[in-house]
Amino acid sequence: MVVFDDEMGVCVPYGLDPDCDGALGIDGPVAVFPDRKTARRAITISKKRDELEVAQGKPANTDFTESIKCVKIKDVEVVGSVALPAPAE
Repeated sequence: MVVFDDEMGVCVPYGLDPDCDGALGIDGPVAVFPDRKTARRAITISKKRDELEVAQGKPANTDFTESIKCVKIKDVEVVGSVALPAPAE
């Protein structure tokens, strides 16, 4: 799962952006990825989309450019249709 976590109380999970195939957004259901590589790819696509929007002079979500250190991949365990934090090892 990919989240925006500023470590000061804001922790928001991302879903898939319905307007950009493969990119992340805050609208829609939370996206749970099968592995870290797939989650990392979604972050990369989101960053490139944001850079393009800025270059075109469009409003852009700066989470993946200016605030990238707050974008984190969290391991979760899916039980039924609920994602729970992965147990500590």
